[in-house]
Amino acid sequence: MNKKANNDINDTKLITIKYPELTMSECRGFQTVIHGDYSDEQILEKVFASFNAGSGEECGTFKKARIRSMSVGDFVCINGNWYQCLKQGWEETFDEVVFGEDYKIKKGIDSLVGQMEKLMGPRK
Repeated sequence: MNKKANNDINDTKLITIKYPELTMSECRGFQTVIHGDYSDEQILEKVFASFNAGSGEECGTFKKARIRSMSVGDFVCINGNWYQCLKQGWEETFDEVVFGEDYKIKKGIDSLVGQMEKLMGPRK
């Protein structure tokens, strides 16, 4: 693979928007891929403008979804790293903050399955 193609892959970022009151299934359409050498801060500011009514930069996904504007407490994921919108700026956060009780339940189930596989062997 040539160097240009390799750089293009490295500059590709998967973006996911998560509103706390919506499930991940309901937010599934709020994903996009960004190509280019952008910092996380630049991406977060662009996403914020794209998901805010009256910004003049609203994206088609935001307009079609007919959802509220992004605000304090909402989440954006960039290549697996979650950020939470603050009153001013963003703060990096963790899966358990984003997914709350559902995350704890999933982790508990995963742990039980892992323990069972150790005792009984892998699932077939």
